[in-house]
Amino acid sequence: MYKFFILLTLIIFLLYSFCEKKNEGYQNNDIKISVLILSYNRPHNFNKSIPELVKFEEVEEIIILHGNKKFKKEYKHDKVKNIDDWKNNDEFYTMKRFKNVKYCKNEMVFIMDDDVYPSKDLLKKMIKKYRNDTNNIYGPFKRLCNHKGYIWNPSNEYNNILTPLMLTSKSVIINVFKKMLLNKKFFQLVINQKGNCEDLFFNYEFNTLYKKNPIYVEGKYIMLDDKNGFSTTNDKEHQRLRNNFCNNIYK
Repeated sequence: MYKFFILLTLIIFLLYSFCEKKNEGYQNNDIKISVLILSYNRPHNFNKSIPELVKFEEVEEIIILHGNKKFKKEYKHDKVKNIDDWKNNDEFYTMKRFKNVKYCKNEMVFIMDDDVYPSKDLLKKMIKKYRNDTNNIYGPFKRLCNHKGYIWNPSNEYNNILTPLMLTSKSVIINVFKKMLLNKKFFQLVINQKGNCEDLFFNYEFNTLYKKNPIYVEGKYIMLDDKNGFSTTNDKEHQRLRNNFCNNIYK
């Protein structure tokens, strides 16, 4: 009887350990991510971010959308795909990241800017959240956007997860982008602002379509050179554009 109890305890422990590893995300071989990076004038940042990203077991491919022919620098690695995409700049600006999700072969898509990359722990947390609900948006940059304006660091209430680091599904991006294309007024406003507020626009249409708020995931990330990007402006102008967008789209 005592040996049977020991054997049963061992079996339960092994089953529990297996389930924990499976839920952890990193131990599960069926977790595959397509990373989609919007690149413009900062290819030198890839010397720091790509070597770290390729180490992540769940990252199967890294797609770099090169947005400036003069600053194109292909990063060579088996996981990396370099896409020339400057022809779409004037028509889509930063929104072309949503249009080009077609290049991703996996359903789980991690959108990144070229001036930041996640720690392994942060990506691990985001994956765990994603597996509970694949039809949502996850990331460490939360904002509040409403008829009163744009709030950078909301304490509790928020309704936006920004695109510099955002994990979601390919189907969510496709569905939301279709709605963005139909909303011609605000689509054109984003174009007029050279891509600024594309993330707020995406979140607005996501909230409208899926009737849920995105999910904030706290964790460490590494910031790189952020000068001369697609929609880089000074802080005052950045705030003005985003305040105006929020005031108009939520009124």
